[in-house]
Amino acid sequence: LSRWEICATCHQQFAGALQIEMFRQRWRQYRDNTASGDKRYALKALATKLMWFQEFDVAERLYEEVRGMPDDDLTYPRTILALEIERAGALGGSGRLRDALEILTRIHPRINECDDEELHSFYNMNVSVALAKVGRIEEARRLAADAVERARSSCGPESLQVLEAMYVQAQMVASIGRVEEAKATLGQVLTASTRVLGPEHELTLAVRDYVRCMDFRAR
Repeated sequence: LSRWEICATCHQQFAGALQIEMFRQRWRQYRDNTASGDKRYALKALATKLMWFQEFDVAERLYEEVRGMPDDDLTYPRTILALEIERAGALGGSGRLRDALEILTRIHPRINECDDEELHSFYNMNVSVALAKVGRIEEARRLAADAVERARSSCGPESLQVLEAMYVQAQMVASIGRVEEAKATLGQVLTASTRVLGPEHELTLAVRDYVRCMDFRAR
């Protein structure tokens, strides 16, 4: 593979092939595991990363395989909705915003039927990112703030879901010029993420890089 991922803040390129190989290794690790939840998670992660790097056909085949996997618990409808949200987020990240918004619009009635604040938070977070990319910044900012509050009420004040939602919220705030407010939120996320998730966690590294990019652009 020779795909490259581009940082939206500073347009710096870095090799995506290495990231994809890492996710392939994770899938190989879980492939023969009897716990289907582990298999689903690993394959879903690989499909999402391939979608981000525009390997659409392969990614869609993997998503279809994930949908067909047996579920060990009673949350299967929720699992499928979460998968569709993640798929939409990956499509949006790869530039296919119309397709992403189409998926998010299609599943919206089913999301509303679910009494699940965590799922609502995940949905609103991904919708906010898609709306921001098509210039609907105020709507995106409101949804990002709602995603944070829903995540806090369902997952606790410093869960991964809350920190991810706060990260998205900070990006929305930065995009409308409120840089200092965004940096203050990012500082909170970075401190909590480093303490709770660890200094090498994917979210910790992403927030740290985003802050560095903001500082670089401010020079």
